[in-house]
Amino acid sequence: MDLRHDDIHNLDKSGEKVIVKDVYFDEKWSKNKAVTSLSFNSKAPEFFLASYYGRNDATTSKYSGSCVLVWSLHLPKRAAFVYQCQGEIAKAQYCKYRPNTIIGTTYSGQVVLWDTRSGSDPVMRSPLSSESHTHPVFGASVVGSSTSHNLVTLSTDGRFCVWNLENISQPQECIDLCLLVDVGESRVKKDIAGCTLSFPEQETNKFFVGSEDGGLYAGSRHGSGSHVTEKYEGHVGPITATHCHPSIGGSHDFSDLIISSSMDWTCKLWSQRHSKCLYSFDEYQEYVYDVNWSPIHPSLFASVDGKGELQLWQLSHSMETPVSKLDVTGGIAANKCGWTSDGRNIVVGDIRGNLHYCEVLNDVAVPSSDEWDRFGARLRDLVPTS
Repeated sequence: MDLRHDDIHNLDKSGEKVIVKDVYFDEKWSKNKAVTSLSFNSKAPEFFLASYYGRNDATTSKYSGSCVLVWSLHLPKRAAFVYQCQGEIAKAQYCKYRPNTIIGTTYSGQVVLWDTRSGSDPVMRSPLSSESHTHPVFGASVVGSSTSHNLVTLSTDGRFCVWNLENISQPQECIDLCLLVDVGESRVKKDIAGCTLSFPEQETNKFFVGSEDGGLYAGSRHGSGSHVTEKYEGHVGPITATHCHPSIGGSHDFSDLIISSSMDWTCKLWSQRHSKCLYSFDEYQEYVYDVNWSPIHPSLFASVDGKGELQLWQLSHSMETPVSKLDVTGGIAANKCGWTSDGRNIVVGDIRGNLHYCEVLNDVAVPSSDEWDRFGARLRDLVPTS
């Protein structure tokens, strides 16, 4: 079943905390294509983009291939802009310091850049080379400041590359991540199959990698040796998403927290400071494909799963049950979610190419003045003092 804009009222969408307001779907470009990433334009909040997986070969039409669609909030039935490249797109995002630049990564290992002022084709693309990525690139982050920043990418073979966005003909740095483990009396290298890459906000050195083996690895760009310093144990299936807690002010600093989702049917809360999992959220009945902290509420995160459920967890309220659980897709697997910058709406992408635009009601979305204190007290209960 493909959901159209006009079908939105044919499903049971009644939720006390979340309301599905619209479905964004382009019959030509997004039909039956899985959404692979979401990104919101920080300079023009009425626009957001989604990347879609499709096969690009000579036997198919241009409409069936992989693409990036830019959507206007005012046009749910037709994409405002379309971008393509020769490869199959794994991830796309706006560059937060360059509002006219869209960054894409591909399953073949290429990095591509689109300029929104220059048509639908990339203005730059990295060469297919053994000196950079040769495996799918699912991790990509822009780190630094508005005057000095780099793109950091991670492929599934554990290769970690740093790029200058002025010239992506070759990476500035290229590191094969691995963990040194003790085997008997010797130390051997354990390769890391990277699925996700996250940097804490305002951080350019420290990073975290979610892997196929369920490990969350802490690393340092400027460290010596393997650049991976530690492995956090917890998940027993591949990690599908990681998100470091955003810096949103308040009376407490929660920047050491990380949330993750996994194919082991759980989300987990991690502490960098204590180098361990603080809590496991086990209320899921399917693979959990994506998870994201709210950009304005310190204890609120959203997740989506293979049943098409959007769950909201307000950790100051309860660690055992979500504050909201809603089937937003009609049973179709949901694999991406993202908050708008004001923290009041969530977009959910599914495997059929639908984007479900959801409003989160204010009593959940907007934090109370004592929210930071309540969440801080909850975290202290999770870490007993010695």
